Amino acid sequence: MTMISRLSFVIALALLFLAALLGPVAGSMGVALVVAWLFLGGSAGALVHAMVNPNRGAASLMAYFFFMFFVALPAVVQISLDLFPWGSRYTPEHLGMTHTILAMAMLSLMAGQAAVKTRGLPARPAAVPLQELEWNRYFMAVLVLLGLAFLAIVYVGPGVLVNTRGGLREMATADGGARQQIIFIGRSLALLSLVILSYLFLNTPRGQRRPIYAVSIVALPIGLLLFFPLSLPRFQMMGAALALIVMFVNLYRPALKIVIGTVGGVFLFYVFPVIKVLTRGGSFTEFLDALLGGRELYMYMLTADFDAYKQVTDTLIYYGYADHRWGYNFFGALLFFVPRALWPSKPYDTGKYVSEGLGYTYTNVSNPLPAEAMAAFGLIGVVFILFLFGVLIAYIERRALVATVTKSGPAALFVYALMAGYITIILRGALNGVAPQFGSAFLACFLVWLAVRTTTPQRMRA
Repeated sequence: MTMISRLSFVIALALLFLAALLGPVAGSMGVALVVAWLFLGGSAGALVHAMVNPNRGAASLMAYFFFMFFVALPAVVQISLDLFPWGSRYTPEHLGMTHTILAMAMLSLMAGQAAVKTRGLPARPAAVPLQELEWNRYFMAVLVLLGLAFLAIVYVGPGVLVNTRGGLREMATADGGARQQIIFIGRSLALLSLVILSYLFLNTPRGQRRPIYAVSIVALPIGLLLFFPLSLPRFQMMGAALALIVMFVNLYRPALKIVIGTVGGVFLFYVFPVIKVLTRGGSFTEFLDALLGGRELYMYMLTADFDAYKQVTDTLIYYGYADHRWGYNFFGALLFFVPRALWPSKPYDTGKYVSEGLGYTYTNVSNPLPAEAMAAFGLIGVVFILFLFGVLIAYIERRALVATVTKSGPAALFVYALMAGYITIILRGALNGVAPQFGSAFLACFLVWLAVRTTTPQRMRA
């Protein structure tokens, strides 16, 4: 696996570098398509590297899965047919520069990960068992999180949650979006509670799990209501499932990452289209076509579900003449918890500004992280922010790997599980729109860690 890992890494670097180099000289659709294929090859190499490298975990896997299947592959299809979501039209020059931006983003992400030390794991005898007082603190945190998630259900109304995705969006945004934000926060708190509960289950002797079983009877209905499949966007569904999977399965193992990557592809191109047909009340024929793959995959990749490449191109065009945001979008995401009533100038989604500026009537769109970085600081922002994001991913996975080996530091595992679950949402954006989804989970995780740390003597911590 080591040879495959190194070879795939070198191939990815070479192809992405070529894509970045040739993008600015794409003077025809043919050259733009060649650049798109180079970027696709580089994305595939990066994904293979993440799969076979035992130092890369589920977060890395899903990051490169996103670039491969949500950006690179749809871009090849869309450029080949000269058809893009919403019927947009672009020049070869714009398409080439978009690939330059994306290639530089991926190169920066890979460089950031490579900058973090991944060798020298501690020996297994360093394991520190979870002490009773610390167990009690985490168990109490689960109860509090579930209580807050239940309050979110009461505030929104169970009838709103058990609805189709379109119906849920319509009802949840009727009051200006307040209920939708409460739903996002409720889902985050419920997911974190299930992650912690999973950890307690795995680290509690079989004969002492009765309290966990009792809480699970309450936790599962709360989770099912907040994560009702027909109302759930595919990114949240896939992310929630993965966050729980990593608590039970070691996704640093190459074979398991290959399985997860393959299953993820099947879900993306076959299962999610079926769910989408069901949520919009499609005909039985449409259902069978989606179930059996009768609908051509290339047609699926022309829909708004695969608008990431288009949105990066739109952001490139818009900020070619508009003023950059100079980090205001990231500042707004950092302070996601401040109500707009107290902060009237709180930034809106970058995708909204870009879409409105280019004359689109529909503005509830994605805006991938490279586009957010470009909107904030230009090309230098793409390199700098994606490098830092790569460092962050590698650091989180490193801490979680140490915690897995030593059976200590549960907070590192919680952060890792949340990052694995939310990374595709973070990468897809739009940042200010999705910040409450992942931000509330990480903020709650920090508060839980702080509460356990300050109420548990150091000698009794795992």
